[in-house]
Amino acid sequence: MFSNECYVVNEQTYEVQKKAFMNCARSGHQLAHLHRKFEYKTKDFIYAIGSKYPDETSKKCEVYDISKNKWTEICDLEQSRHYHTVTVLDSRYIYVIGGRDSMNETPLESIERLDGFLDLDKQSWEQLQHVNKHNMWSPRDTLGSFALNDSEILIFGGDYGWISDCFNFNTKTNEIQRLGDCSLKKPEEFFRAQPVRYNEKVFVVGCLDKDLHVFSIKAQKWFLLEKWYVDW
Repeated sequence: MFSNECYVVNEQTYEVQKKAFMNCARSGHQLAHLHRKFEYKTKDFIYAIGSKYPDETSKKCEVYDISKNKWTEICDLEQSRHYHTVTVLDSRYIYVIGGRDSMNETPLESIERLDGFLDLDKQSWEQLQHVNKHNMWSPRDTLGSFALNDSEILIFGGDYGWISDCFNFNTKTNEIQRLGDCSLKKPEEFFRAQPVRYNEKVFVVGCLDKDLHVFSIKAQKWFLLEKWYVDW
């Protein structure tokens, strides 16, 4: 199923409001929120990245200006992809990691970066030459990620719920390495999940079993609250 429709849900009234539609219908894409600070104001943008459909839209990206209710197409990805993960660092850089090649369904290990501080017509994706320490990093999709700090990204899970290992990607050195004592308590996929950071912990709901995975930043370990305990 592919769609370009966009809606906003009011968290208090649960009312649904229609917004401007995307230029391209998409499926299997990812969204990234970028909060930009200008000299006298701030603005918020939402990036729609990639798509599953095996044509030119699989590389397409566009940006939604919340204040103008308007979508604008920007540069294409270097690699067509879907079921990838996206992380924003330092309220500036957008990192796209892994996923599947939309043209042939091959899992990907590549990483791309975009500088969101540039004007929209000057923004471009750069495919990074990452350093695979100990050759442990491998192609994967439906994975999750979040920023540990302004220079490190934690990558976890994926492959439709078959993977539980975690990796640290250092954006200063482009090194990516497996964290031996930092695996998920159970394998899971996180493609449709949105990590939430609160009180030095990161909370993310698995897409298959709906369990709550909790990462302690201080302990550098994962904990698991099964869905029957959380009582969704």
